[in-house]
Amino acid sequence: MHNSAVSFSISADYEENEIHKLIAELSNRYHIKYNTGVELVTIRYYNQSTIDRVTLNKDILLEIKSRHTCQLLMKNKPAAN
Repeated sequence: MHNSAVSFSISADYEENEIHKLIAELSNRYHIKYNTGVELVTIRYYNQSTIDRVTLNKDILLEIKSRHTCQLLMKNKPAAN
């Protein structure tokens, strides 16, 4: 979960029926955007080389860092043709 002054972001396990019900309900009052096929990774006591290794061939959608923890919401990069 991530809050800002104008947005609220959450990450949840994908249970298709439940997620679609939630999106439908929230869409009545809010503008909803969502992604599927993403992965949430939490790295404790991170360093840049660990982040680089974990994010190889990934698009980072959201990155949150604190002193000891880095959380990354990522999606696989499209395969090159």
